[in-house]
Amino acid sequence: MVEKNFFEKACYEKNLSTQQKKATNFMWISQENENCRRASGPQSQTSCRTEALKRLTFPKASRLLTKHHYQRLYKFGRRFTGKLVTIDFKNGNASIPKLGITISKKFGKAHDRNRFKRVVREAFRISADLLPRSIEINISPRFPVPMITRSDILSDLNLFNQAHLLDPVHVKS
Repeated sequence: MVEKNFFEKACYEKNLSTQQKKATNFMWISQENENCRRASGPQSQTSCRTEALKRLTFPKASRLLTKHHYQRLYKFGRRFTGKLVTIDFKNGNASIPKLGITISKKFGKAHDRNRFKRVVREAFRISADLLPRSIEINISPRFPVPMITRSDILSDLNLFNQAHLLDPVHVKS
């Protein structure tokens, strides 16, 4: 029986065609503006989902980008210590609040560090409207908390905002 299967496979391989099939009329070729031809139906052109995604971005204008920014922040800024994070801040000349995130390998593995940064960015997006317009802040964790939540970060940002706006002396230099 093994020999028969081997023989059938050998015959099958002999009869294989080496020519390619001709292209059909239904072949799809991408075009530059193919989405422009969509029918306009009951859905609007800009959906709520795309507007929400635009609001939840973290553009370069909202970031501390260079080593020079961080050095100026540490040299001329002040420090606020919350329950879970340390916030270094100074008043800058930007029209929107800027965020930097610093985290060392002592915090944990890469996925823990990435999660912390993701949660901090999300909390910053939510509370950016409450922060002063020209402030530059750098957030770093005080100690490793692998399952830190957005509400934990938001509570520390709210404490910082209250301390910064109501009583600047409370914030440690």
